[in-house]
Amino acid sequence: MTFQRILIIFVVMNGEKINVNGEKINLSGDKRIYNFTGVYFHNIDEKGRVAVPLSFRLALPQESKDRLFISPGLSKTIFCYPTPEWERFRDRILPFFSYYEESERKILWWFSLNTFETAIDNQGRILLSEDLRRWANLSKVAVIFGAVYYFVICNEEKYKEIKMYGESNYENFIKKLYENGKIR
Repeated sequence: MTFQRILIIFVVMNGEKINVNGEKINLSGDKRIYNFTGVYFHNIDEKGRVAVPLSFRLALPQESKDRLFISPGLSKTIFCYPTPEWERFRDRILPFFSYYEESERKILWWFSLNTFETAIDNQGRILLSEDLRRWANLSKVAVIFGAVYYFVICNEEKYKEIKMYGESNYENFIKKLYENGKIR
């Protein structure tokens, strides 16, 4: 048995799935293999920089290197996308906006002028614009949590709200998925 085959067997036994070239894959064929999970609390410095958790930096796909797209998120949060996820969002969602419908055009413009590609600096930080910090009502502490394919930045109050909602609704949501045949 070759070293490569032994390595593949070891990696598969430990939960990782890789192809014969040693590249990570998942069985669904979906190439979205990054995994942003967990919650972290980080201070925002006087220049508006916040540290990206090390586990999130390590989870960034190769195409992103040390770059992220940050944008206004839903529920007054900030979304942070690795490059492939940003491209997926851009190509699948943004085309639904009409240039000719004034209200849609203005929302697209507002979203675009508040979305940035940013580099992660040598200390693992990203710069959050003043407008995005105001949008998410951030001052001194940022709560950063994973959403599997991207991660979210919010204030502590929003985090508590999200946590309480999840704790109150998780079981019923999973039961509905099961009842609707979406999971087994």
